[in-house]
Amino acid sequence: NVYNSVYVDMVAFNGTYYASSGDVCSWDGATTVVTNWFSTNFSATLNINTPHPLLVFNKNLYIGDGNLLWKYDGASSYLKELTIDNDAVITSLAIDPNSGRMMVGYCKTSGTAALPSRSNIGLYDGTNPTQFVKLVPMDDVVHATFSIGGSVYISYGNALGIWNGAGVTFLRQLSNGATFTFKQTIMNIGNDIYFHDNGYIWCYTEIVGLGKKVFNRVFKVPTGS
Repeated sequence: NVYNSVYVDMVAFNGTYYASSGDVCSWDGATTVVTNWFSTNFSATLNINTPHPLLVFNKNLYIGDGNLLWKYDGASSYLKELTIDNDAVITSLAIDPNSGRMMVGYCKTSGTAALPSRSNIGLYDGTNPTQFVKLVPMDDVVHATFSIGGSVYISYGNALGIWNGAGVTFLRQLSNGATFTFKQTIMNIGNDIYFHDNGYIWCYTEIVGLGKKVFNRVFKVPTGS
């Protein structure tokens, strides 16, 4: 399996670890690694040119794959759960802390200068095979969603925002449109989030006594890293 930070995601589900890129591999935490777990069990091949976000939702593992969303129940059921427009690419998965529904970030790959491609976050209840409960238009492509402390942070276009239940509240413009912030370049320590932006690690943290959060640049990534 060849891993690309733009496309990869990792989750733990039912005592097994899963990582996605050209396929989804599984690791039992000890000695057994299955590098082609997805293609073996779903009898399908992932689109190697799209992201493959992973999410544990309602006791199932979900896998984004172009315009498809696959579901594994942790035992023996491997299903194609959701199919959206043919020119759509699912780029992120998260859970809306307000409604409890799945958040599916996706963009349309077709478009022109007069009618650009569109990006949305669809709220999905896990039942309808073709439709979302609600669609929230986005200003740009959603690259990553990261949940911590009841909040969902969203990297979209060249910006970082936070989900407000009806859309995204802008937090910060990122410095370089060529180096987007993806799922594997965001982490947390406690309720503070850390993310990579153009060669630097930033922290979004609360100032004790002020009751507000600020951005601090905490580390410069060495050249060549």
